[in-house]
Parts: sequence; C-alpha cells; structure tokens
Amino acid sequence: MQHYMEDADIKKLRKVLTYKGRQDLADLLRHSVSFLDESSTFGSRSYSRLSKFHIKSHPSIQKKLDNLLEKDKDVIFQALLLVYPPRDSEPEITEIIYYPDFDIDVAELVETKELDRISFEYIHEQIKKCNSKIAEKGL
Repeated sequence: MQHYMEDADIKKLRKVLTYKGRQDLADLLRHSVSFLDESSTFGSRSYSRLSKFHIKSHPSIQKKLDNLLEKDKDVIFQALLLVYPPRDSEPEITEIIYYPDFDIDVAELVETKELDRISFEYIHEQIKKCNSKIAEKGL
C-alpha cells in the first residue's frame, strides 16, 4: 500500500536536520517529495507495519544524495525516526529509498539563499519604517 505524502514529511525531516545542526542535509532535501510505502508485514511493535520511506529528488540533487557518506545517510534516517518514531499500530520505517524525480522542473530549483536570510523581524522593521514615512508625509 502506498501513501503519497505532501511535502509535510520532508518539511518535518528538514526541521529535525536543521535542529541537529545539519543544515547541509536539510538543504539537499529542499525540493524533494516523499511517500511512505507500508507493507502488510508486521514489524517489531504491536501491529506496526514494516515500511519504506521514498525520497524523490531532482536528478542533479540525486547525484549529491548518492554520493553522501553512509554516516550522513544514517543522520537522515535517524532524523526520520524522530518524525516517525516506532510505535504500536504505526509504520515502522526500515529504510529510505532515494531516487531521481524527472518531473521536477529545473526552474523550481532557483536558489533563494538571500531570501532565506531575511528574517520575519527584519520584514516587520521595514514595514514600520514605511508606515512612519507615510505618516510623516501625510500620504
């Protein structure tokens, strides 16, 4: 049984990786999509189902994922287990399968590093400055 997941799982996984100080790995998964493939085979927990987590990425990103050291892949796997911890009656993820997604448009991979540096507070400061200038000029 396959469940296609929205990017919510990837977003959670990226948050965990960032929290663990691995922004480099989180950035690699920025445009990836995922789905959880649950088998009908029970796992080690009561009524848990052995499952595989699939991550599809743009082919250029996939090359980087393929070249990751095993310890880095294990960091991603351990982070995923924090998103999907082993529990009774839940999916029990045994592996992550990485493969390229040829449907991702290259235009979607535009770098937004500068935008990522702009904080919420900075935006609000700029809005306040604009509002005060408007108030000064009576516009």
